Amino acid sequence: MHGRLLVLLLLTPAVVSQSLTACSFLERDFNWSTAQTLCHRSNGTDLLSLDLVSLPGLSFCTGDLGMVWTSLRRDTLNDSAWFWDNTIIAAGTEDVSSSLSWTEEGSGGHCASIKDSTWYSRRCSERRFFYCSNNNSQHEYVELNMSWEEARDYCQRDSRTLSSPHTDLEAQDIEGKKEGWVGLYRVGGDTWAWAERHNLSYTAWGPGEPVTSDCGAFSVEQQKWKSFPCERPLRVACHNDNLEVVTERKSWEEALQHCAGRGKRLVVLNNMQDYQYVRKRIYQTQTDQVWVGVRFLAGRWWWVDGSPVQEQLYPQCPEQYEACGTLSKRDNTMGLTQDCSRRLNFVCN
Repeated sequence: MHGRLLVLLLLTPAVVSQSLTACSFLERDFNWSTAQTLCHRSNGTDLLSLDLVSLPGLSFCTGDLGMVWTSLRRDTLNDSAWFWDNTIIAAGTEDVSSSLSWTEEGSGGHCASIKDSTWYSRRCSERRFFYCSNNNSQHEYVELNMSWEEARDYCQRDSRTLSSPHTDLEAQDIEGKKEGWVGLYRVGGDTWAWAERHNLSYTAWGPGEPVTSDCGAFSVEQQKWKSFPCERPLRVACHNDNLEVVTERKSWEEALQHCAGRGKRLVVLNNMQDYQYVRKRIYQTQTDQVWVGVRFLAGRWWWVDGSPVQEQLYPQCPEQYEACGTLSKRDNTMGLTQDCSRRLNFVCN
């Protein structure tokens, strides 16, 4: 039995140890939507995401790009939330904004200022003067530099609100020459609302307004994230990997032979980043655990490419038959093992 397995391992194609990921960049700048479309056309690639911009295998790709588009998008229902719009790794609507290191401009919710009875969309984190009012009368121009939320709280301390002109006539009552915050903010998408929850039935946006920054980019120089209008042209880096996630159910040996027949091997996980990345890639498998290329044989653990195994990750003496390694898409534990005859999905590379 051991001899047969050793033969199988020896017959597995020799694959030079390399990063699981790769990328290419486009020579021209494109807006976000075009950038994503062009990446999708390139044989299953996609825009970069958080886990990818710092991977060693991608550093050469982003090194000279400056500011580069990523798959980060603002939630259309929640102006303060961001999610990954990525088809390669597990994407969804989970808000990831708090896990990112943003530039000083921040992720930038959208709030409105007024000047000459005309509205302008600004980042809520910007600091500017503002208008307070009492039932939309006696508008006071407060010359204190505050963010929109700070300005709202300042007005509320005096039982007032940020001015909220609901008609053109009310807007004309505001001292027109000086720009300042008013009580309008974006809930999400095309939906704007007044801070005091009144319905928005009157608008007075300036030409080209509202300008919103709903797409996320990564500054290679600052190693920080920044939001931009999606129409703005930026550099584009497309991400891909050499993984094949197989949803057929096979034993470990059958999976090994399947990969070998395609000139590949069961995936080898050389470091923590590999574990984390592959775990996200298997989100569509039909089995919770998938086979990876590690096997207990002749008293020790082996990767199928002969590379060393971190012995502390796997039991020194595994339970009977549980001599093959797996990775779970739900359990973050490393070094999982299963009976080699179980029929699971698997990953080739």
